[in-house]
Amino acid sequence: MKKANWRSKKFLTYLFFDLALGTFVVYWLWRDGGYAPTILWGALGGVLTDVIDNNPWASTLRCLPFFKQYHFVHKKVHHTVKKEAWLLGVVTQIVLIVLSIIIAKKV
Repeated sequence: MKKANWRSKKFLTYLFFDLALGTFVVYWLWRDGGYAPTILWGALGGVLTDVIDNNPWASTLRCLPFFKQYHFVHKKVHHTVKKEAWLLGVVTQIVLIVLSIIIAKKV
């Protein structure tokens, strides 16, 4: 598997866009009040799985039993499609975000 170039312009652009969009969604739901704890815990849980599995010490941690199993499960959960099918991934994410916002607004 090819290792990500953390300092590439493309990677940093994706990272900035992802963080900006996530921050906007969290703020948008939070400003209506009452959702702050749920949103913060959900955001933390969503990010924490990737931070645990993809950190600067990941190669060392994956030698330990728990982290080795954690990486195996995390890797299996992800499904990569061919580059030609990128639209499917984008549409899936948008639908999931919209449905989540609708559900959060009704609760």
